[in-house]
Amino acid sequence: MRCRNISWRKLLLMAVTGLSILPAPAVAQSASGKFTLARQVRWGNVVLPPGDYSCSVEHRSAETVLLHNLTNKTGAIVMATTVSTVDNPIASHLVLEQTGNEWFVRSLVLGATGEILYFNPPATRTEAAQVARLGPQKAVSNQ
Repeated sequence: MRCRNISWRKLLLMAVTGLSILPAPAVAQSASGKFTLARQVRWGNVVLPPGDYSCSVEHRSAETVLLHNLTNKTGAIVMATTVSTVDNPIASHLVLEQTGNEWFVRSLVLGATGEILYFNPPATRTEAAQVARLGPQKAVSNQ
């Protein structure tokens, strides 16, 4: 019986060693960087005050941006609505747009991978007021 236990141990050790030699599936690397906001900016549903930030992008089932405010040590998570890639990548940067007096992040360009992450603009105050005033709507069928 002892010989069998030793042979099973050796077989198990060889199997585990063999599995560790196999290549692991490729995992997309996260992009990261730092930026400074000179004014308050909305990024998705998050309002970012002026300050210095670090960010990293997680490539999982959805592109997720992890934000960390270096000034007041707060954080936020924002998910991209759509992602596209370009053949000729350019330097990484944020694309901001202004609607009225508000600024918001429209997209994040990741130069290393050639990806562009897009984010929905926030609803304007007028749209939000209309939705609040009208309340939930029911679908009506003319059949």
